[in-house]
Amino acid sequence: MSGPARRRAPADKPAADRRAAPRRPPNKGGAPGPRIDGKRLGSMAHALIGECLQAGIRAPTPAELITRAGRHTLAHDPRTVYRQAAKQALLTTASVYFGWFAPPAEWILLGVEVPAPACRFDLLWQTPTGVVADELKSEVVPSLDALAGHEAQVARLLDAGHAMFPDAFQGVRMIMLSAPMRSQFVTAPGRWEPLL
Repeated sequence: MSGPARRRAPADKPAADRRAAPRRPPNKGGAPGPRIDGKRLGSMAHALIGECLQAGIRAPTPAELITRAGRHTLAHDPRTVYRQAAKQALLTTASVYFGWFAPPAEWILLGVEVPAPACRFDLLWQTPTGVVADELKSEVVPSLDALAGHEAQVARLLDAGHAMFPDAFQGVRMIMLSAPMRSQFVTAPGRWEPLL
């Protein structure tokens, strides 16, 4: 008998299950591409939100967010799957911020990624009653270890806020973009209260 041997489907399977599974196309680039770096994605989400706020946009339309998200470097990954995933993640985090946490018009943006002693404020706001910092967290629902790290970070932010604005600093809005209901407002004395 010449030619390649043919495999037989097991007799106990119905004919419909005997179809061959679709073949995956060969990976032309060699090894699979890297996964999207969560820290880099978080930085890009902060940048997208900050870019909108600095442009005076507090309620961006879907078209505005899509256009702005498409400009970020993660959205230009040559592998379509990763590019689309990065865009989707940027759009999701920005939509959560603007849908749930965008401050009222009377809050004035003091800065984005503002350097401070031993830390950096993601967003810094002048409110009618004082200064408030936004700390944006875009990671998946955090573990207990991550939450402990957040407490240490918030302590640094509170110390820096008091040093920079001794009589005006009110606290930090710890905004969990992937789990909005876990977001907290941390007052200057260190008291944690739910934001929503």
